[in-house]
Amino acid sequence: MSFQDLLIKRFGKRVAHLTTSTAAGLVFDPEKIHLAQDPSDDKCRSCPAHVYRQDLPFWLGNHRNKKMMVIAQDAGKGDEDYGFNTVFSMHMACLSKEDYFKASSRHELYFDMFQSIIGSNEFLKHIYFTDIVKCAYSTGPLGSFQLASCKQDIQVELDEVNPSVILLMGKPAQHAFAEICLKQENNFNVVNEFTCQINQRGSISFQHIEWQDKQVFFAPHLIGNLHIGKDYKPAFLKFKLMVIQYMHSYVS
Repeated sequence: MSFQDLLIKRFGKRVAHLTTSTAAGLVFDPEKIHLAQDPSDDKCRSCPAHVYRQDLPFWLGNHRNKKMMVIAQDAGKGDEDYGFNTVFSMHMACLSKEDYFKASSRHELYFDMFQSIIGSNEFLKHIYFTDIVKCAYSTGPLGSFQLASCKQDIQVELDEVNPSVILLMGKPAQHAFAEICLKQENNFNVVNEFTCQINQRGSISFQHIEWQDKQVFFAPHLIGNLHIGKDYKPAFLKFKLMVIQYMHSYVS
């Protein structure tokens, strides 16, 4: 399956209105993102999660050979952020940083984090954002994640984008990536791993592996979705800074 065929299969023919085909690959036009909010009768309906609107992968300019590919867990229901939800709402960031920051108190933290990792405030040009599951499985019927056939699509995206660094955000994306990509070939090496206690009951971990010719980071969701105990916040902030600086050393 080609990359363009994949996008049309999962997101419908509206993809053709959001992208331009060039010799260097598909070029995404962020100024047309409002078209993505239109109802799509031809979107994928292969699993129960399709009842929620689908996300779109996001990139600026040529999508091939990006420095980094960020893979989150799923698309979200679309109730947030001006009626549509993309990976970290980065479409909105491209159109208007002011609106993006107003939409959520966490968005500025996301922006700062990716700027620090890439080492540039133009990080949107260097990162391809996507989800391991293209619909909102986490808020859909029980078992939707196991039934989601689009998990396999990540291999097509990896082959097309060909990033030098992959960042998996959160355990669902990490587990799916490991099941689909790592176990099939079993040719990866663990480079580094460190953990941080975040409360009395649990800890989080960061892992760096080498897979094929790529650096792969399994990172916890460092912004918003963790319950950090009051006594553990200084250690967590130190851990977060260490994780960001560590990734920066491999991306920049």
